[in-house]
Amino acid sequence: MIVISQIGSGQEANGFFMGRNKTLISSSTNPAFTTQISSPWELQLAGIHAFFDTDYGHIFQSNLWVVSNNLNRIRELPYSDALIPRQNYLAYKVDDSQSHIDSRAELSGPGFFYRINDRWNVGLSVGGRAVASVFDIPEVLNYYPLNNSFTETEYFSESLYGSGFAWVEYSLHLAYRLRRDLDIGINLSITDKHIGGAADISNNVLYISDDISTVRALTGGEFSIATVENANGQGLNIDLGVVKHNVFVKGDHLGISILDLGGTFTVDGRDLKLRYTPGDVIVREDYRTLTDSEDLYDQLVEDFELVSDNSNVPLLYPTAISLQYHKPTSKYWSMNLAWTQRINLSRKQLRRSNSVVAAMVYDRKNLAIHIPLTFYEYKNVKAGLAARFYYLTIGSDDVFSLFTSQRRFNSSDFYISLNLYPIINPNKRKKPSKKNVECYSF
Repeated sequence: MIVISQIGSGQEANGFFMGRNKTLISSSTNPAFTTQISSPWELQLAGIHAFFDTDYGHIFQSNLWVVSNNLNRIRELPYSDALIPRQNYLAYKVDDSQSHIDSRAELSGPGFFYRINDRWNVGLSVGGRAVASVFDIPEVLNYYPLNNSFTETEYFSESLYGSGFAWVEYSLHLAYRLRRDLDIGINLSITDKHIGGAADISNNVLYISDDISTVRALTGGEFSIATVENANGQGLNIDLGVVKHNVFVKGDHLGISILDLGGTFTVDGRDLKLRYTPGDVIVREDYRTLTDSEDLYDQLVEDFELVSDNSNVPLLYPTAISLQYHKPTSKYWSMNLAWTQRINLSRKQLRRSNSVVAAMVYDRKNLAIHIPLTFYEYKNVKAGLAARFYYLTIGSDDVFSLFTSQRRFNSSDFYISLNLYPIINPNKRKKPSKKNVECYSF
C-alpha cells in the first residue's frame, strides 16, 4: 500500500505526525515516533512541503492559486493608497510595529525504514531543506518608512539578524523501545552543499539623512554580512526524542524532542565583519547599482572599517524544543496537541517559527482526516486540513490561503508526500492472544 509521509520543519506540517499511524518522516518531529510504525518495512518515495508567512507586506483579496497564476500582473501600491483594498495589488505594512518574514521549503527524497526486532528500528533517508527568516524587523526598516524617509530627521533602528540557507541532508534514524511504555530515538544527519547568506546588525543604530542622496551614522557599532554561493560545506545535525505511553489514560502518549541541534563550520564562502563610527556616510546611489555580492563587499569595505574577512562561514541550524501529546477519544478519533519553541543559541543561526497546535484526527486503515488549528508565533490563528486516501495524502496547515479570497494574503502552507509499505500487515495474520494486549487497527 502507498501512503503519505510527513515533512517537518517551519510551520510543522502537523497533519502528518499527529494520530496513530506514523511514518518515517514523522521522526523529523520526534525520532522516537518510528517505534509506532505498524509495518515491518517502509519505502519513502518523495514529498514536498512549502510554507511562508510575513506581515511585512500583503496582496489584497487574493490567495495562493490566484497569485501563482498572476505573478507578472501584481503591482505595488504607493504609501498614499496602501489602505485602499485593490485586488491583486501589493501593499506593505503601515502599522508602527516590528515585522517578520518567514519561509521554509523541504524536499523529501528516497528513504527506507526497517524494524529489526521488537525493540530496534532503523531508517535511512535523503532530503533537501531551505530556511529563510528575519524576525523583529524594526519599524524604521519596514518598506514604506525605509523608502519614504525625510531629510534632517533622526531615525533609530534596533539590532537585527536575518539568514537564509539551503542544504542537503543524509540521515540515519534509530529508535529503541526501552520498556513497553517508553521509546527513545535519534536522527543523525550529515549535511552538505550549503548555499545562502546572513546579515547581522549587532548594535542599535541612530542615523540621519542630511540630503536625499546620503545617510550618516550618529552612533557607532559593528555589523557582519556573509554569503555562500558555491554549494559546499559539511556539517552535523542531530534530533533527539523520547515518547512515554499511557501517561494519563490508557492509549495516550507524550513526547518531547530537541530538533536541529547542530551546524556547519566548514562552509567556504565569505564572512565580513565591519565597524561604523559616528560621522560615517554612505551614498545611496552606490548601492543601487550593485550587481553581485563581490561588488557589495567592495563597496562596504570602502565605506566602513574592515574588522575581519573570513572564508569560513559558521552556521547553526534552527534548533527547537517540541512537545507532542496524543489522546484517543474513540475507536477512530483522537485529540492531539503540539508545541514548538525555537531556541536561539547564536547570532549566526537559522530560526524557525514558534507554534501551538490543537488537532482532531480521524484515522482508519485506508482513510485519515486531520483537522489542525495552529497558533503561529502564539498570535495568528490558522486552520488546516489534511487527508489520506489510500495512496495519497495531501494537506495544508493554512488551508484557506490556498483557494479562498483572503483580505490580506500574506501566508500559505502546502504539503504532499508518498510512501510504499506492504499491503498485508503480518501482525494481522496472527491469531490474537487472549492476554490483555493493546491492539490498534491500521
